[in-house]
Amino acid sequence: MKRLILAAVFLLAITFAGAAYESNPARVTDISDRAYEGAVIKLLDGAKTSIVVSMYSVSLGARGNNPIRLILNDLVEARGRSVAVTLYLNTKFKGSDDPRGRLSENEILKKLETAGCVVHLLAPHRRLHDKLIVVDSRYVVDGSANW
Repeated sequence: MKRLILAAVFLLAITFAGAAYESNPARVTDISDRAYEGAVIKLLDGAKTSIVVSMYSVSLGARGNNPIRLILNDLVEARGRSVAVTLYLNTKFKGSDDPRGRLSENEILKKLETAGCVVHLLAPHRRLHDKLIVVDSRYVVDGSANW
């Protein structure tokens, strides 16, 4: 039964996506390499209703104003503007004994959750490999860069 419902939802999504494409063709902008950070920050800062992030890996690296820290802080700021912010994050990493520990103790993720962002950490038996951002159900950033 679940498979039948999922198949029906998938077919409806394809149908509506096809109709939207016919009336509004997609405009694509290359934001690879150095253009990525500025373009993503501009999208996040301009978000009106929602931001959804699905990311394989988030690594803050050194303290300070590194690009990832700035982008994650932009998510907190968006939440302060009443933008719904949802993150889906992988928790299973090669060579990791504690797949959830690396993210669950993260200071920025705690800050996101405190701000009201919804953070979904995938179960250890699942693997997510996305690098995807959707802003206002309108703008999509898809790439190969992990945060």
